Amino acid sequence: MNIGLLKTLENLMVAVTFAEKGDHEYALWVMKPDTNRKNHKNSRKDLNRQAENRPRMQL
Repeated sequence: MNIGLLKTLENLMVAVTFAEKGDHEYALWVMKPDTNRKNHKNSRKDLNRQAENRPRMQL
């Protein structure tokens, strides 16, 4: 399989993941061609990480 095709598919899957989480701006940035992204450092200081709500298994 073509390496470029695999990279495009990987970028698409990452973009879908972030879009589902509500970060549409980052999803659009991921889908830009690599040439536009290489010189741009995307500072994501506010990652809006959700608190983990799953119960912890205690041994």
